[in-house]
This record gives sequence, structure tokens and C-alpha cells, in this order.
Amino acid sequence: MKCKSRIAYILLLTGLLAVPVKGQYEFGISALSLSFTSTEYGLPFMLMTPINPGIEAELSLFTNEKQKSRQDFSLALGYYYHEMIANGTYLYGNYNYKRRVADLFGIDLFAGLGYLNSIYPGDSYLYNSENGGFDQHASVRHYAAFHLGFGISYIGFSKMAPFIHYDMAAFNIWEGLYLRTTAMFKVGVKIKLVNQN
Repeated sequence: MKCKSRIAYILLLTGLLAVPVKGQYEFGISALSLSFTSTEYGLPFMLMTPINPGIEAELSLFTNEKQKSRQDFSLALGYYYHEMIANGTYLYGNYNYKRRVADLFGIDLFAGLGYLNSIYPGDSYLYNSENGGFDQHASVRHYAAFHLGFGISYIGFSKMAPFIHYDMAAFNIWEGLYLRTTAMFKVGVKIKLVNQN
């Protein structure tokens, strides 16, 4: 029950934060991003090997595009596989900012809030006080998460922009002191779509 109320709280907060931007931003699905990821648990900027594969899809919903910059609010859904620690699915609400630094390149900055569902890939046991033994069970954890990142994109094409991003996330924020972090390396492409106003 706690998990459902936390998810509802995050979705409500995201919706309330989006209300003031409606006047400044065009509403509609303006872009789709697809990326392949590699995730590591631990501190940011560590070695990103071995590769722990994943995939992410992101839809840009509110967009404000100018000559030198682009801002949008988006929803991202992803999955990653980590053989040793945990596999995860996540849903993020993101704010993305792109600044054109040359005719062909852009600097990307982004941050967001969301939900992470992690599943331990090995055997997990709980102590059973009734019979004094251990019972096997699936170890699934639900987390609220915050993430931020940066990257570079090639903007020389009219309909798509290949990118490389580095994403740092902190989760387990509901439980206070026991904070966990991940680092995610992303390679993908953002495909521009027609606005649906």
C-alpha cells in the first residue's frame, strides 16, 4: 500500500509542476528517443565495464524550441539487466535542456524524478520463525528515484539527433540514510515527430 501511495504522490506532483509550463510550451508528442544503456551500481564516474545492457524509450510531451536552445518535459520508460546486483525497470518524468554550441552539436542537460522497481537476480531467502527454517522468495524492491545527467548530441540531421549521455541516479530516498546510486551510460537517437496540438 505504501508503494502505491508514493507512486500516486509522484504522479500528482509531476502533474502539478507541469501546469505552469503549459502557456510557455507546446503540448504534444514532439520527439521519441531510443537508447541502449549500460548500468553500474556505485559512485558516479567509475569504470563502465562490464557492460550491463538495457534499453530506454522517452517521449517529449511539452516543448519550447528556440534558435539556440530547446527545452522539453518528457516521460522515460526503461529496463536494465545487471547479473550481480539487480535488474530494474523504471519510469521517470524528465526536464531536458539542449544548448546549441555549434552548427552541428548540442550540449544536453537533464534531471528528473521517478520510480524504480528492482529485482534481485539470485536466490533470496527469509527466515521463517514458525519452523526455524528459511523460505525462498522473490526479492523485489520499489524506490522513488532522482537522477541528473549530461551529454552531447549531433544535430546536423533535420529529423534525428544521435546522442551520448551519462546519467547519475540516487534512489531509496524514502528510507533516508541508506541511499543507493547508479551510473548509466546511454547511446541513442532522438527522432523528431510532428507536434499534435
